[in-house]
Amino acid sequence: MLADGDRTPMLAHIKAPTCVIHGRSDPLIRVSEGVALSKLIQGATADLIEGMGHDLPAELLSHFADSIRVNADRAKCVV
Repeated sequence: MLADGDRTPMLAHIKAPTCVIHGRSDPLIRVSEGVALSKLIQGATADLIEGMGHDLPAELLSHFADSIRVNADRAKCVV
């Protein structure tokens, strides 16, 4: 991510419904950065998961699927 440079200007151009999924215990990227990302994308939501780090634990797969489904339902409303 560091090698790609600042992507902030591009975020305002995202029109698709977006859900930022971020672990509250992420040791690599602060949760405040995930929240900031969701605020930079118009209409984005943030799913901040307590106890999750910088991984996708198998026990949370149904939670991820639910978040993705809710976001996909939002996309249907936009079309």
